Amino acid sequence: MMQAHPTYVAYAGSSMEPLFEPGDILQVFPYAQKRVRRGDVIFYSCPSQNCNIVHRVAELDARGIRTKGDNNRRADSWVVSPQQVVGYVVRALRDGRWRRIQGGCIGHLAVKSARALKHISAWTDHTMALLHACRAIS
Repeated sequence: MMQAHPTYVAYAGSSMEPLFEPGDILQVFPYAQKRVRRGDVIFYSCPSQNCNIVHRVAELDARGIRTKGDNNRRADSWVVSPQQVVGYVVRALRDGRWRRIQGGCIGHLAVKSARALKHISAWTDHTMALLHACRAIS
């Protein structure tokens, strides 16, 4: 069961695009009895960066939580302790419409699928440009 009092934060940056865009309002619930899972989108304080961050859980191990922005190539260089986690993102508001944010296995698979589609789209665009160039030459 979710806590009665969520936290609302305005998203800034580009590390979670296209899932979040600057100005999106994120609804964050504390974990309470729920466990942090790989694929969750978490909101946490990062003392080494002196800021708050919203990133996806990439890995969990004995050292802590490793995170990564969906739009970043590499995982973050720091490890997040459970005490730094404010909560997990449940919904995002953009253009007057709330969207549910998937976490866990589904969230992890969604990111992998989106990344694969991005690469396929880039490859297709490149291939089509080459075909058009070849036709222009012949």
